[in-house]
Amino acid sequence: FKVISDSMPSCNGRSKRSQLLHLALVASMVHLLDLQHGWLGNLTRPRCSRTFRLSTAGESYAAMAKKAKDLKPPSRRLSLEDVELRFARSSGPGGQNVNKVETKVQVRFEVNRAKFLPDWVKQNLHRQEATRINKDGTLVMFCEEQRSQLDNQRIVLQRLQAIIDKAAFVPKEPDQRKLRKIKAIRSSANKKR
Repeated sequence: FKVISDSMPSCNGRSKRSQLLHLALVASMVHLLDLQHGWLGNLTRPRCSRTFRLSTAGESYAAMAKKAKDLKPPSRRLSLEDVELRFARSSGPGGQNVNKVETKVQVRFEVNRAKFLPDWVKQNLHRQEATRINKDGTLVMFCEEQRSQLDNQRIVLQRLQAIIDKAAFVPKEPDQRKLRKIKAIRSSANKKR
């Protein structure tokens, strides 16, 4: 921060300290947008070229929707042929059933080899599920909630499909009423400055 603060001239009467606080606030807002939506908000320059401002969430959402309308969705849903299932003995309560039956289900899904997923969905999966994907590009998930192997298999496949759906989400473009509202929010924010 010392190097940045020395090189930043004051803008609109702001001191270097308030500019640093402003930049820190913008950086935290960008991080929040990335966590909530899985993509970074759009940083734009205001009329004063020495400070940055973050576009509103609605503007960022509309910009992403405009880009995403040309993206191809996955060709089909997940099936059993796309995953490798492994079974093991489950831990926790269950009495003698736990010691005898392999009810824990491990699903291994090779993201890079999934031909039904477009490249942009694969990239989103790698970014969103970085902790679950190993160095070989295999997404690994477990389920041991139920006493039945079939129930655990159903649950883990539903979760995996939900993860794929989240990565393949394409927002709708906002209608004209919503765009007018976004513009009004932007102009009122500019007037407050």
